[in-house]
Amino acid sequence: MLFFVLFQLLRSGDRTLEWVRTVLPLEPAVQDELFEGTHLLLHNSLVGTVAVAGAQAVLLGAVFLVLGLGNVVFWIVTTFIAAMVPLVGASIVWAPASVSLFLVGRPVPAVVSSRAATPALWSTSSAATVVRPLDAESPSSLPSYARLEVST
Repeated sequence: MLFFVLFQLLRSGDRTLEWVRTVLPLEPAVQDELFEGTHLLLHNSLVGTVAVAGAQAVLLGAVFLVLGLGNVVFWIVTTFIAAMVPLVGASIVWAPASVSLFLVGRPVPAVVSSRAATPALWSTSSAATVVRPLDAESPSSLPSYARLEVST
């Protein structure tokens, strides 16, 4: 159902929104306020997700750089993409990196990376807590904790 709605909105979003406005049992002023608030919330959610993914990628890239892991730029880009995936996020990058370091015969960096992953995980999670509220530059009637919860 979600993909059908997404396809419909991408294909003919303006026509679909006009149709929704005609069938909504709300006054036009209320509809305008509702659509404006929804647009603001979606925009802040998208900007917040990208900003948090960038912060997490940079933090994890710094840990990988200190550990001497090769191709740090690749790991930063991979972490940036993975950090936008709910539930797994940046952990899908640092956990296999720790395992691969151990498997290639570098147990000390593997242990250090797995030990450093806990603070890195805390700091990347903290990045979400710090960066998400900063993305809400435009005023919203929602309190900051509601914007944070809706955008995660």
